[in-house]
Amino acid sequence: MATVVGATVKWQAAVRPPEVPPMPCDIQVDPVARVVHARYRGEVTLKQRHEMAGQVLARAEAGGFDRVLLDFRAAQSLESDPDATRRIADTYAPRIGPDMRLAYLVRYDYQVDPSVEALGRERGVRVERFNDLDAAMAWLQERDTPVATPEATGAAAAPPAPGAADIRRTMRLAAEIAGAPLSPEQFAALGGLVHDLLAAGIPEDRVREMAGRLSEAMRQGEA
Repeated sequence: MATVVGATVKWQAAVRPPEVPPMPCDIQVDPVARVVHARYRGEVTLKQRHEMAGQVLARAEAGGFDRVLLDFRAAQSLESDPDATRRIADTYAPRIGPDMRLAYLVRYDYQVDPSVEALGRERGVRVERFNDLDAAMAWLQERDTPVATPEATGAAAAPPAPGAADIRRTMRLAAEIAGAPLSPEQFAALGGLVHDLLAAGIPEDRVREMAGRLSEAMRQGEA
């Protein structure tokens, strides 16, 4: 659009407000189970996790709920930053009461960096990670009843899940080997291979070489 001021013609471009990308999360409330269900999607940054944590807790506080399901099955969050994760834990852990439970729901072990969970536990937050929705909901529905041990029930004990430090090391190394983003399924496969090779005592440089071949094959398959 042009405007004339005296003999001078000035062009004024239509100014549009910058587009704000939608948050990669939908928050719903299950009034029967009394659970706040946050469904994440796509690649989720630590900054977005920080922002969404505030919104999720606000919904829980408003409804008087003390159960939260953080559903990352359709998302991936591999970013690792000690300062950023510490800020998340320091900001929100004081708002989480002793009776509140948080359940992370993922499809693979190497889908979400576990640093926020680990720091939360250090601050007294009751948080667990699950690969099965029913198991996550069952844990959320518990009301501090004693948990039966495998020894008491005669059931076979499940193999221990990878610890936070183990997952962080595996995810860091797998991300370095991948170089560029992979799909959640591909990254999970690469992370699983890296974990198994490290657990077998194979030196890291050899792990990089062997896992690098898998990463390259994945990329060639996408071409």
